[in-house]
Amino acid sequence: MAVAVAVEPTVLAWARERAGKSHDELARRFRHLADWESGQAQPDLADLERYAAATFTPVAYLLLPRPPEETVPIADMRTMSGAGGRSPSANMLDTIYQCMERQRWYRENAQEQGLPEVGLVSSMSMSTGTIEAGLAIRRLTGFPVAGRRRFTPSASVTHVASNLEAAGILVMVSGTVGTNTRRVLDPQEFRGFTLADTIAPAIFVNGADSKAAQLFTLGHELAHLLLGRTALSNGSPGQTDVSDVERWCNAVAAEFLVPAEDLELMRVPGEGAVSAAMRLAPRYRASTLVILRRMHDLGMLKWDAFRSAYLAEEARLAALPRRRQSGGNFYTNLMARNSRAFVRELVASTLEGRTHYRYAFKTLGVTKDVIFERVAQRVGLG
Repeated sequence: MAVAVAVEPTVLAWARERAGKSHDELARRFRHLADWESGQAQPDLADLERYAAATFTPVAYLLLPRPPEETVPIADMRTMSGAGGRSPSANMLDTIYQCMERQRWYRENAQEQGLPEVGLVSSMSMSTGTIEAGLAIRRLTGFPVAGRRRFTPSASVTHVASNLEAAGILVMVSGTVGTNTRRVLDPQEFRGFTLADTIAPAIFVNGADSKAAQLFTLGHELAHLLLGRTALSNGSPGQTDVSDVERWCNAVAAEFLVPAEDLELMRVPGEGAVSAAMRLAPRYRASTLVILRRMHDLGMLKWDAFRSAYLAEEARLAALPRRRQSGGNFYTNLMARNSRAFVRELVASTLEGRTHYRYAFKTLGVTKDVIFERVAQRVGLG
């Protein structure tokens, strides 16, 4: 006979909410959930283990006398929709810890191999002009305005990320927690983060966001690296109640995508702000929201007109049906999720016997030798 385990009902409810799951959703799998959360019944150990797996919660947490107070392990600079004030989700925390583990491994490997430090980390300060910083990013990423139309929105993200990796930065883009496609990351909670390090600098971008937003996030997080600051972000062009650091990073990202000088040349007298933003979005591969913000920053739109246009455009975009993203190519997704540079170093270390195959398989999310061999071929090691 199964023995009931004493569990605090508030801890069960906390785990469910932390996982972003509704009571009805979990009740379909755990028919006694209502009784557990009311304290009228207790789960047995098998039920508790299943519940822990369903809510992405360590079993030990479920045995605590009260819900733990989890904190974000890096500087939290979010402000969008009050995200910075709510409890961190399991999806966000697991993503941060996964990336921190990749960075840890890569740093140790780089030190063993004698790889050089990445000089651009901490190469700027808040006194650096945003126009100067934006120009530096365009050059670094090989993304001048004149050549952008040849890239699709998706190819634009890939192109910028690839050039950042060539400069020594680990760039990870994913819309899910690892390979679990059911654990979709919420752009309203966070858009990206930076793990500053002179040997293994890393940027993560929430791939569940729009491609235009991902480009802005890449610029924003790179700005954090230029300052040498680790941070969790929700960079958005419409933010106003932000720290000086976030304001600088937002301005740099905006200048990277929509250079002031070019926008001045592209303006058409008498054209409506939203119409102009929609016309110029393909040119810059930027969102209409970023362009509206630039118009305000450059004195083309007064504050009241900007806020009215921005809020209306934000509502329009939110009402658009979300495009269903295809699964894409498995190997392409694996490289983007883990960073191609990281994958290559991990595979090389494994093939040379310096890293255990079990660790490599678990880290990359592969289960078969043949898949690992194909990954090795993709990074030129097969």
